[in-house]
Amino acid sequence: LLDGEGQIVYTAQKLHQKHLGERLPENISSVFLEGRKGIYISQVVKNIHHHQMPQMYISAPVQGFNGLQIGVIVLEIDMSGTINMINDRTGLKDTGETLIGAREGEKAVFINPLRHDSAPSLGKSVKLGADYAFPTQEAVRGNSGSGKSFDYRAEETIAVWSYIPLLRWGVVAKIDQNEAYAPIGKLKSTLFIITLFTVILIIFLSRKISQIIFKPLQQLTGKALHISNNKVWSAEETKNLYEVK
Repeated sequence: LLDGEGQIVYTAQKLHQKHLGERLPENISSVFLEGRKGIYISQVVKNIHHHQMPQMYISAPVQGFNGLQIGVIVLEIDMSGTINMINDRTGLKDTGETLIGAREGEKAVFINPLRHDSAPSLGKSVKLGADYAFPTQEAVRGNSGSGKSFDYRAEETIAVWSYIPLLRWGVVAKIDQNEAYAPIGKLKSTLFIITLFTVILIIFLSRKISQIIFKPLQQLTGKALHISNNKVWSAEETKNLYEVK
């Protein structure tokens, strides 16, 4: 609980008792200023008192019995569980990931850690208008859509993005094009092998059928030519004419 000057006058956590009489850290000073105007939900920020853990703050004005504003109440929410849930990459294979971004001025700030960035990435940003991370830029602008683009690694990806008005978050789910299209390549190879096998089988069966059908005809033709070349033929030859094997 903050008084009218922004100083901490009460806290429900014993760990914060030592901060009584202090003001909020500079990185969350807007929580008090915006909370004086009405209900305010902050972006995810680092809590400098808790080992840089991600936190979100909700603030609102407090009125006295006379109806006058006497301070601001602030709720501190640990976002570690939410960030871990967002970072769950089940079904996203080797390159897929979900990104949460928020707009700060002319920048899109990443709220959750980036999968392909080994360095701590909470708070990293991309300038609006940059030629990469287009889905994140669109999402924090309040737009939704899908398509191909280059991500923060300059890798070609397929992405879907949307905007959450209440939290002012842009959400992006993406995966590298090479990995996304890999099953199609495997399917093409499988279809090629099946087609090749089918063609070879058809040729083989065609030759066998031809031998079965046309061999007797060839034998008959041969005998007919033999007969036509002889003006007189014996009874045995006449009998053999009809014995086509």
